[in-house]
This record gives sequence, structure tokens and C-alpha cells, in this order.
Amino acid sequence: MSIGDEAPLEGQWAVVRTKPQQERVVKIMAGPLRGAEGVFTGYVNGLERARVLIEILRRPSNVEVPIENLEIRGMISGSDG
Repeated sequence: MSIGDEAPLEGQWAVVRTKPQQERVVKIMAGPLRGAEGVFTGYVNGLERARVLIEILRRPSNVEVPIENLEIRGMISGSDG
């Protein structure tokens, strides 16, 4: 499911195809941090890389990942269709 086509329901994940909003929950889908969930905090180097706040060893850490490696969690609950 693509963000541009239809918003995902609560708890579902969708590939980032448009600019995510700050403070949205995202999941890293590739690379050494694959599977980690965090909070999108902004862009780095234009729109190619994203800064994500994740917890590593019980400490908050900002990491930079390619934007195509992220999926964003839907925030819509109880959609009418």
C-alpha cells in the first residue's frame, strides 16, 4: 500500500512515497537497523535520507537512513472505507 494512494489503517505499515510528517512512527525495512521502529524527525541531504530517532541500548539515538528504507505507520483509526 502506498501513502499516496490510500492512507493505511491504525497499526498497518505503508511504503513511504510522499514526505512523511515529523513525529510520525516509522519502521526501518532494510540495512543493519532493519526492523527497528522510531520517530521520523526530519530530512538530511534534501529528500534522499531521513533522520529517525530510535532507541539503541536503552538510549535515544538519531540515525540517518535512506528514505526508501522506511515504512510509515498509519494513524487513521476506524476508516469508513
